[in-house]
Amino acid sequence: MKRQARLFAIAEHLRSRRTGITAESLAERFEVSVRTIYRDLDALRDAEPVETAWFEKRPLFIRYQGARAVTERRIRIRNAIMERTQTLLNATDLAKNAERQFVLHRISYARVIDGSR
Repeated sequence: MKRQARLFAIAEHLRSRRTGITAESLAERFEVSVRTIYRDLDALRDAEPVETAWFEKRPLFIRYQGARAVTERRIRIRNAIMERTQTLLNATDLAKNAERQFVLHRISYARVIDGSR
């Protein structure tokens, strides 16, 4: 199973549970090492601001590694497209009021923007 598919499967598995689960149990279920599960859980934690902004329709501040430079943007996510090798975010760049597409793994930092800003 590819990492992106595994991350999605782990997130869905955790959401469907009413009780906690050990990293060892997750490793056995997904046939990877315990260390890999810890890395995957770290990646899911890092993605939390993106998920919150998307589901709650809140603006998001991101630091994005583009082709030539790192840029900082304030965006509002419209939808996400999960392709075989990457996840794409279709979003509105709030400063330019323009539609943009971002590759999720190129976002190095993200935080939900407070409504007062």
